[in-house]
Amino acid sequence: MTSEAIQAGRIASKGRVLMRLPDVMAACGMSRSLIYKLAKDHRFPRPIRVAARVSAWNSEEVQAWIDARCDEGRAA
Repeated sequence: MTSEAIQAGRIASKGRVLMRLPDVMAACGMSRSLIYKLAKDHRFPRPIRVAARVSAWNSEEVQAWIDARCDEGRAA
């Protein structure tokens, strides 16, 4: 893993990408507090504990959540 990937807030592992909070916020357009509230209520993907003080989100789960919101918006 390169330091550039770490600085960009993305950690690659087995073909998956783990997104750090600033990337998740940018992708979803939501605040930190709303992301954690929705995750607590099981309405948003839960973070993965990477280290003692490091959490990240599976990019595939975040993208699936975004896609589902788009589909719901189109159906309404």
